[in-house]
Amino acid sequence: MSKDLHHDFVRLDADTVAPGSRVMAENREIAARIFREDNAGLVRYIRVLLKDRNDALEVAQDAYEKLLTVPDLCSCDFPKAYLYKIGYNLALNFLKKRGRRQAIDELIPIETEEGRSPERVSSAQADFGLVLREIPHLPWEQAEALKLVKFEDLSIDQAAQVMGRGPQLVRRRLATALHTLYEKLSGGE
Repeated sequence: MSKDLHHDFVRLDADTVAPGSRVMAENREIAARIFREDNAGLVRYIRVLLKDRNDALEVAQDAYEKLLTVPDLCSCDFPKAYLYKIGYNLALNFLKKRGRRQAIDELIPIETEEGRSPERVSSAQADFGLVLREIPHLPWEQAEALKLVKFEDLSIDQAAQVMGRGPQLVRRRLATALHTLYEKLSGGE
């Protein structure tokens, strides 16, 4: 854990939570424990979505701030999972605000909609063609997860059954595939 991250969390802790509140003190303890045990994991998870370490650090910090405002966090069965969900939602909001496009989800519905320019439709079709050409180059589990979830519209659980794998593995393979395709579309790698 870097010194800056620890400093930021301590600052967040002191500035965000009203002193003297038993529930808030318990929330601070839970958040501090999660921070110590898995902050690097949260930042990596968000970085997969945002592609930028600094943006991921910023969103992770916001996620901890939001976690501290949850009333009675101590009654939550899975506070770490809740933090990851907060981080995921904040990352999506961050992407929307910055106007970044999410490669696959925007490319799949290619039909022309009113108000969509022919240039945008043509660009989306070209990008979709690139995605289709890149899928065979993905490892089997990534390609299969992508195909089942994004093209055949199966849930993660249904895809896991078809693949004979666990839902967490399918979710990770899908995220990795989407990240790889995003990098190809944005000129990376």
